[in-house]
Amino acid sequence: MEQQTQKRLDTVLEDELARGYRIKDMPQALAETLESECGVAVTRVRFTRLNPAKRRKISQVVQRQYHKDLQDSEILSHEQILKLVQERGEWSSAMDKEMTDLQASTSREMGALFVNGVDQSSWTVQLLDAASAYRESISTHITDADKAAEVIERFDRWLEWSKDRSEEYDAKHASKQGREVYSLDLDYQELVNAVPDLETIDYLNTIDDLRERLQRYVKLQKERLRLAELQLKHSKIFSDSVEQRRDNAEEMARLYFTTDVVDANGKPVGLLAPAFEDLWEFPESVIQWLLVEAYFFLNGIPDEAREYLQTFGFLAADVGETTSSSGESEPSDESPAPPTSRLDSSPAAETDSGSSASVLATT
Repeated sequence: MEQQTQKRLDTVLEDELARGYRIKDMPQALAETLESECGVAVTRVRFTRLNPAKRRKISQVVQRQYHKDLQDSEILSHEQILKLVQERGEWSSAMDKEMTDLQASTSREMGALFVNGVDQSSWTVQLLDAASAYRESISTHITDADKAAEVIERFDRWLEWSKDRSEEYDAKHASKQGREVYSLDLDYQELVNAVPDLETIDYLNTIDDLRERLQRYVKLQKERLRLAELQLKHSKIFSDSVEQRRDNAEEMARLYFTTDVVDANGKPVGLLAPAFEDLWEFPESVIQWLLVEAYFFLNGIPDEAREYLQTFGFLAADVGETTSSSGESEPSDESPAPPTSRLDSSPAAETDSGSSASVLATT
C-alpha cells in the first residue's frame, strides 16, 4: 500500500476512534429489501463503541435468554451434545483438533500469499512464459541436439514436480539421479550447470518461485475446503446448544445496542428496531451486512482489509447486493439462531486498536 494511502487510512481510523462511531450508508438493495419485508426504512446507520450502559443492557438481554434456556431440559449443553455425537461417531476430539490446526495454518498461509498479491491466473501465465523463455535459451546455448533434449527432459520433470507426487518421482526418476529418493535440488543444480548464464538461471528462479506459490495456493484451497466441511458439520451439530444460543443472542444484542439509525445529517433518530426481539425478523442479507460492518468498526479494521477477505472468500465482492436466502427454516420465537458474522470463527467481541489493525489477526 502506498504510504500516502496508508497515512490517510490511519487518519480516518484515528478520527473514528476519537469520535467513537462510524457512519455507513446501507446499500440500496438491502434498504429496499428491509423496507419491503419488514416495513422498516433505514438508509444510514451509525456504529458506536461499547460503554458501561450498553454492556449492561446487552448482559441483561443475554442472561435473561440464557437462564430461560438453562431451565429447558430439551435444550442440551455443548458437553451433552458432544457426548451423544461421540458415542454415535459423528464428532470427535481429533476432529476438533484438526479444525483448530487448520484455522491456524490456513490463516498463516493466506497472509503469506496475500503479500505477493494473489492472482492464480497471472502466476500461471508468468510461469508458462518463463518456461518457454528457458526452453528457447537452451536451444540457443546448446547446439548439440541430444544434449539439449536431455536438458529439456530434466527441466520438464523438475518443472512438473509437486510434493504430492513425491512417491511417483521416487519410483520413476530417483534411479536416473543414482539415488533412492528423488532430489528436486539436484535437478535444479544440474540445470544451472547445463547453462550457467545469469538470464537463464533467472528463468529457473522465477519458475521455482511461481511454482511454489501455485502449489501452496492449491494446497491452501484444499485445506480451506476441509476446514469449511468441518466447520459446517460442527455448526450443524452444536448450533442449538445452550452455549451457542447464548453466543447468538450476545452477537445480536451487541449489534442492536451499538447501532443507531441516522438521518441525512448523521443525527441519530433511533435504534434499528423498536424492540430487540424485532431485530430477529430482519432479512438475513441485512443482518449479515450489519454484522460485518459492525465487526470492521469494533475491531478497527480498515476498508483495505476488504480486498483480503474478498480474495479468500470470507466476504462477498459486493456484500450489499446479497439477497436473503430462501428455503431456510424459520427461527424459534424464543431464541432464534441468526446467521453469524464470524469471519472463519472470529470472535465478535470488540478489541481496542489505535491504528489500522491487521485483518490477519481476525481470520
